[in-house]
Amino acid sequence: MKKFITQMAIVGSLAITGVSMTGCTPYERGLVTGATLGVVGSNAFYYRGYNYGYNRNSLYQAGVRNGCNSAHGSWYKNNYRWRNYSNYRSGWRAGYRNCR
Repeated sequence: MKKFITQMAIVGSLAITGVSMTGCTPYERGLVTGATLGVVGSNAFYYRGYNYGYNRNSLYQAGVRNGCNSAHGSWYKNNYRWRNYSNYRSGWRAGYRNCR
């Protein structure tokens, strides 16, 4: 009986979440879905409303931030990291592309 009640609570909360997220941004949907499913502290990397994936290292995240800020007018690219770290380079490109 306890298992049935737990399952019904999960189904009910997922249904309410699905109906209430019609006007949310992708970032907000990810937060609500993660909280509903119990994934608190999810390791997804979001920046300016875009999900850039899970388990992204600090170089990729720095690249995304710099690329996105460059797309918004304040051009910045760390040339040392660009030449030597493929994670930074791919993060910069993804940030620039998504924030244009």
